[in-house]
Amino acid sequence: DKCSNYSTDRYLRVLLPITSGEFLLQFSHWRDITKYLSGIFHYVILLIDAFVSINNNVITKTIRLPFRIRGHRILRYLYTVIYTLWGVSNMSRYDLIIALSGGPASISALLLKVFTKKPLITIIRTDFTEYRTYKALSLFDKILFLLQDIITRQLLRRSDKVISIYEHLYFIARSANIPKEKIKLIYLPVD
Repeated sequence: DKCSNYSTDRYLRVLLPITSGEFLLQFSHWRDITKYLSGIFHYVILLIDAFVSINNNVITKTIRLPFRIRGHRILRYLYTVIYTLWGVSNMSRYDLIIALSGGPASISALLLKVFTKKPLITIIRTDFTEYRTYKALSLFDKILFLLQDIITRQLLRRSDKVISIYEHLYFIARSANIPKEKIKLIYLPVD
């Protein structure tokens, strides 16, 4: 089992791609999760779209694009290309990929899993089926949400381990045919 030693081997080198980094790491619990990961693993490469100071234990690779791209709904998917190219060209620098489900970074993590064959752990952070309840979506938005749904399901299926931080996300992942042995439900201290 590829994931059996993750919690005990702190010398594994981890790649953690994140987009919308300023929000995720300054205004949500992902800052705590990232600090926690840097406490477990000796070497964490944070591939991020903005400079955010986490702590001294995290080794950070910062990728910064112009603000108009970071804020643009479609252009921000350029991160998928950039992160994937960086991950493939630097694949000797990490042993394991940790992905946060949703957004360009998760697509990049899926592509890196395919290209590099590195083990992948996905943390489910969003309800990727919620868009079905939205009213008055444009056809364009429906297509975008449907594509994200399909990609997220592929990400979960190809992951070596899936971690859900909320019970309803656990059940959504199980409904996507993720085996019970592969998925774990955890509760965050803030909850």
